[in-house]
Formats: sequence, C-alpha cells, structure tokens
Amino acid sequence: MCWPARAPARRAALAPGAPGPYAASVSDHSYDDDAAMTVVRLAEELVGEDAYGGAWIDRTLAQPVLGVALVAPQTDHVTSIQEAARRTGWSITIDLVKYSRAKLISFYDGLDGPSGNSVVSFGWDPRLNKILVELSAADDAAISYFREHIPEDALLFRLVPWRAVALDLAEPEPTREK
Repeated sequence: MCWPARAPARRAALAPGAPGPYAASVSDHSYDDDAAMTVVRLAEELVGEDAYGGAWIDRTLAQPVLGVALVAPQTDHVTSIQEAARRTGWSITIDLVKYSRAKLISFYDGLDGPSGNSVVSFGWDPRLNKILVELSAADDAAISYFREHIPEDALLFRLVPWRAVALDLAEPEPTREK
C-alpha cells in the first residue's frame, strides 16, 4: 500500500460571512484513514489477490481521493467498492490495470539487485502499476539487470537526485584504555 504523507487540513481564513475565492473548494469534511482502509480491505477481499493491484490516497487535490487499482473487475465488485467509499465519505477512483500487486511483487521477489551503487530503491507502485526502479545515475548495467528479470511493460526507471546510503547500525566496538 502506498500512503503519501498526510497534508495539513486546509481551511479558508475568512472573516465571518465574507465570501472568498476558495470558499467553494474548501471542505470541513474530515477524512478518516481508517475508513479508507475499510474500503481498501473490502476491495481486496472482493476481487482477490489475483485482481487486486493496490491502493493509495491522493492528497494533491483540494479534497483527498482514495485510489484503487483492479485487474478486470466484475461490475458488481466495482459498484460495491464505490458504494462502500460513498458510505465512508471518501471519493474514489478505480484504475483498471494489467498486473495485480501479487504479480508485480513476484517479478522482483528474491532479486538482490545489480552490483554497483546507482540503485536507490526498487518496488511496486500501485499508481503506476509498475515496478519502479530509482537510480541515482544512468547505469546501463543496472537497467539491463532489471530488464532481464522484469517485463518491459511492468518496469519504470526514474533518475532521482539522491543516493542510497548504507547505515551501519551495529553497536560500536568499545574503546580500550591504555
């Protein structure tokens, strides 16, 4: 599940009774992540592992929207999921996708990744319905490695401006006094 950071609540700062340019788009509705999870669990149970592609909350809009990805869902399943979202107060978008979450994970499960240090991370992204490989630099060997193991239509490479950092979290050795 992909859960973006929660955005602070947006409320118009207006004098009582004063109209404002954003008043129509601002809502006092409280969006409960637990209620969203109820809808997500229902979707996953209805369609099963082979047809569930993942879920997320899009907080980039004026009001958050719950998103669910499904592989070839039955009409009655879509209707049930939409109705559950409506009952909880969530708007919902349903993306029809090619790969289930389980299938995407199976593409890279057990892979250690290529040698070298350009791979920042790799994993499934439900919004994209792909395996997202983040690289700190263009790396032909790393790209070839993933292309050998994962279908091209399930793969996205993204160059990012940061690098992976390995942390040594082991206890430091005690110093000896002389």
